[in-house]
Amino acid sequence: MPSLLVIGLLVAVPTIVLGGVMIAHWARVQSEREASQRRRNEVVHDLLAAVERALDPAPQVSLDGLRALGSLRDHEALEPEDDDYIEEIANVVVTTRVGTPPGDAPLELGRSDDASDSEDSQVVRPPELVAARLALDVAAARGRPPNPLSQRVANASSDTAGAPATEPLRRTA
Repeated sequence: MPSLLVIGLLVAVPTIVLGGVMIAHWARVQSEREASQRRRNEVVHDLLAAVERALDPAPQVSLDGLRALGSLRDHEALEPEDDDYIEEIANVVVTTRVGTPPGDAPLELGRSDDASDSEDSQVVRPPELVAARLALDVAAARGRPPNPLSQRVANASSDTAGAPATEPLRRTA
């Protein structure tokens, strides 16, 4: 009888310990998976909020949204598809706000608070300039040719009216 007890203990104790280790490992893996999914959901929420602001018709709100998109690009939770999405949004901002300017005349950088700038297709406001630079940055990072209009807008020069120079696109993430 004592030998059966010893054999039972030799089998039961390692089985219980192994089961406990496996349950603890499974719980840790599940916890890490849930934490990763939570972080991803937060990033997607921030991304969508920045896109909504970037597409806003108000120049300052749009500029803030585009800057937020630029800073989100460095976030380690972003996936490659997110870069494609950011590039598309930046190109949409450029094409809908600048349109297709006639000829090859250089575009001029205007002020975002000047209402007359919005009617002139040769004048680029700071939000469009930031969007163009963002689109070029993403295209370069993905190894694709840039959108020609974004490239043209990114090369916009300061106009003679003394518009303030915009600061370069900085990543702050």
